[in-house]
Amino acid sequence: MQKLNNVERALKQFRESVLDSPRIAESLKRYDAWHLRLARSENLRWIIFDFLVPLSLGLVALILLRSAVWELAKRGWQYFF
Repeated sequence: MQKLNNVERALKQFRESVLDSPRIAESLKRYDAWHLRLARSENLRWIIFDFLVPLSLGLVALILLRSAVWELAKRGWQYFF
């Protein structure tokens, strides 16, 4: 029973000295802020690089394709009229 009390006392002392220290709480706040910035930057990266860039490249390709097809169509109609 004495050893169990010693272990409980040691755990309580460890908790008071390490886990409840203000340094741990401050470090967790900094980590949470860093993680929030990371999540936001990853969301922004996804929106820009995985959504807007392919969408804009696709729209440019469609515009260029439309103008090329239009020129071919005009040349084709010239042969008929």
